[in-house]
Amino acid sequence: GEALDKVPGLLPANILGVLKVGLQIRNLPRVLPAARRLLDESSRAQREAVGDVSFMAAATTIVLVVISFLLSVNVLPKFQELFKDYEVPLPALASAFMAHRDAWFIGLAAWLVFIAAASCFYLSGPQSAAWLDNRFPRLTRWVTNRFPWQRRRMQRDYSLMLALLLDAGVPEETAVSTAASLSSNSFWRPRADLVVADLREGIWLPEAVRHLDETGEMQWRAQFSRAQLKPLLPALAGWHESLEAQAFRLERMACD
Repeated sequence: GEALDKVPGLLPANILGVLKVGLQIRNLPRVLPAARRLLDESSRAQREAVGDVSFMAAATTIVLVVISFLLSVNVLPKFQELFKDYEVPLPALASAFMAHRDAWFIGLAAWLVFIAAASCFYLSGPQSAAWLDNRFPRLTRWVTNRFPWQRRRMQRDYSLMLALLLDAGVPEETAVSTAASLSSNSFWRPRADLVVADLREGIWLPEAVRHLDETGEMQWRAQFSRAQLKPLLPALAGWHESLEAQAFRLERMACD
């Protein structure tokens, strides 16, 4: 655990949280399959998403550069001469473009450089993400929380860690709070606080988890698990797969 803390960029935050759960329950082999599955999903999503987004952004920018070049060299100068012959002023937008076309092309070139740098930064792996999160934690979490597919995966990761802790016999309040702290995400921490507040008022856990899932699926799966006296993680497995499928669909829609 201390070694993982000293090398924060070794693994993505969600996989690191799962491993810390295994260390806390003193049963690391129990969480390794879940960590391996999360790592496979993360690698697949990274390969597929960054390629599509980078290609589309770069292609759109190159097309914009070509169109701008044709406008500034072939089209607008002729219109400028024609309007001058008729003593009519050039439209404001075209006039502004001609006056600042050098700045426009510099901006497009800078945007292409930014796309290339961002793609390399993303493909370099969790080390870069950890560096960025350590330097600008509020910015990175704010950006991450804006993406609906990321929220689905964060919900899945939190639920996975919570189920592992509860199945290991960790007290409910402690499990809810610990899963929130290990997830290292401000989006789920207030929701976990609401669950803890309900538990302290005597509401049983399958009812209290309504704060973690608006659809109610986590709630009825937790109720089924308690009624059958079965572990929570297998009961939530189908829901976790559904969340990943939803995240993948939303991510592909955004890329397309």
